[in-house]
Amino acid sequence: MIPTFKLHSDRAEFVPYTVPELFFFAGGRTLNFDASREGGAIGHWHDEIELILVEEGGMVYNVNGTRCAVNANEGIFVNARQLHFFEESRCTYRCILLHPMMLCASTYLEENYIAPVTQNGAFPYCVLKPENEIAALFPAFFEAAAEKDLLRLQSLSYTLWGALLRLMPKNDATPRENSRLSAVKDMMHEIQTRYTEKLTLEEIAAVGHVCKSACEKLFRTYLHCTPVEYLLRYRLQKAAESLTQTDATVAQIALDCGFSGASYFSGCFKTAYGCTPKAYRAAHKNGET
Repeated sequence: MIPTFKLHSDRAEFVPYTVPELFFFAGGRTLNFDASREGGAIGHWHDEIELILVEEGGMVYNVNGTRCAVNANEGIFVNARQLHFFEESRCTYRCILLHPMMLCASTYLEENYIAPVTQNGAFPYCVLKPENEIAALFPAFFEAAAEKDLLRLQSLSYTLWGALLRLMPKNDATPRENSRLSAVKDMMHEIQTRYTEKLTLEEIAAVGHVCKSACEKLFRTYLHCTPVEYLLRYRLQKAAESLTQTDATVAQIALDCGFSGASYFSGCFKTAYGCTPKAYRAAHKNGET
């Protein structure tokens, strides 16, 4: 299962920085994941830019509905506040998240160097080939983060930003978010806020100011699932969190997460995660997940 972060009120992801002094996160792991079989592929966004470098294996990353294949020794840059999630992954990877505010030492820098990247509607993501200069920065970033060398980390971040400016499309692009993507985010927000309730497709669509058929089409375009499937995945993810973080009974967790009963919940959970809720809890407590 993919680890989940806390969410801000607008459902943007709250990133647990490894270097909070500079609003910076560095981490890595081995990941075996297939969104078609597991409940953890929940689309999200955050104010930080994200950089992933695949060391072994490969992954498929979804950014704003576009599936991006990232192979060994390749990476991907995801710009701030873009909707993204893993679809498939059989890889070992490293990940960096960097909040643009760490580079805004002055209004001039922000307006002329930082905002042109984060507000470029034509630059939501970029797959990074092995020869790209950004990939070569990863070891230095991780070394500086481990040593808490803040000056070096800040310097590396400016070097990274210079590379992003060189990668950025030069055409004028609107800073405003695509209205269809905004509607999807609003509808995701509704699901994530009301997942414990009986929630109809009509209610979800109303939040995005679209009809039910358009709602389903938007979810399939950006998240590759229906609104109902997304609701189920989100409920299962919250249930999995409760199984590992609380001592509540399976029946209580089922009701708390919007399921009609423990039996139905257990069946959905086993289909998604390959084991019963009780087995999942036991495996996690034994350190097997």
